[in-house]
Amino acid sequence: MRRVGRSWEFRHDQMRAFLAASSLADDTPTLTQLVARIEEEKMLRLRRDDQEALWSFLADLLADHDVKELWIYAQKDPGERGLLQGALQRAADRRKILLVRPAEVDSPCDPGGG
Repeated sequence: MRRVGRSWEFRHDQMRAFLAASSLADDTPTLTQLVARIEEEKMLRLRRDDQEALWSFLADLLADHDVKELWIYAQKDPGERGLLQGALQRAADRRKILLVRPAEVDSPCDPGGG
């Protein structure tokens, strides 16, 4: 906690990541919109520790089928999306979700092909 003017502010990085992940999961009705928001808000360029917390929470909040689709999106560019991919893989392992990459990746959440 810290004082800000006449009030106090609570700053906690994990709480911020949880709230951001909750907003992504709750406020984007389709996976295509979720991906667009991730890209528009440049979330893949956040600091490593911020991404790790955000993607971990998000992966736990997504439905199984969304974990599978977002994993396909994430592995199209592992250099930029590797932290997201790792969080999705860990969530899938915990939930016993089998992640399979199609030979020709054509996910509805990445219509541009990459």
